[in-house]
Amino acid sequence: MAGANNTQSTNLYYLNCIPVRACLLLIFFFFSCALADSRIYAPSKCDTPRTFYVISHGWHTGIAVNKKDLINRVPSLNDDLGDGDYLEVGWGDEQFYQAREITTGLAMRAILLPTATVLHVVDINNEPRYFFPASKIIKLSVPEPGYEKLLTYISDTFLRNSDNNIIKLGTGLYGNSRFYMAKGNFHAFNTCNTWVSKGIASTGFPIKGNAITADDVMSQLENAADMACYQSE
Repeated sequence: MAGANNTQSTNLYYLNCIPVRACLLLIFFFFSCALADSRIYAPSKCDTPRTFYVISHGWHTGIAVNKKDLINRVPSLNDDLGDGDYLEVGWGDEQFYQAREITTGLAMRAILLPTATVLHVVDINNEPRYFFPASKIIKLSVPEPGYEKLLTYISDTFLRNSDNNIIKLGTGLYGNSRFYMAKGNFHAFNTCNTWVSKGIASTGFPIKGNAITADDVMSQLENAADMACYQSE
């Protein structure tokens, strides 16, 4: 069963943002985790709501969207992945995220240096809450224009070659998954969770787009007051 097979995958996913833990020990007394305002817009009317999921695997968060919606933006993903209903996308340090053995050197490199990044895309053949039973998951509903902005945000994160094709790397951490080269640099103040919070903020959902930790992302979502066009559950 998909959920049972992901106990180990969840443990692996915890590792992706372990550098964040060390980072927080270094910067706790000097910086706040909430420095910028999210860019929130208020639609003139509540369009047909669209849903997506924010998944916390401990130190790491990811975003799961309808597979067909993202395939429409990045068609070549369909060649690499299965026939699931959703795609979960996570972003992180190129070397640390793909490492099968975690070292202090990799962790410190990810923290202290701006590093190249990758996207991890997982084919999910079930509702995310069933696929990741051990993870904290929040379902968000936003207006159609906001959801389209999220799809654009994810699509635009894929690094492309001179032929405008996404750049494929190795197989992912678990299940039917793969890594791809990504835009942006990972560092202490631009983590996997920052990437997720920016994506959520792009929809207009009331969240600050500069979260550093997974707890910051999830607590903001849990404490956000439901608005007419923006709901969480």
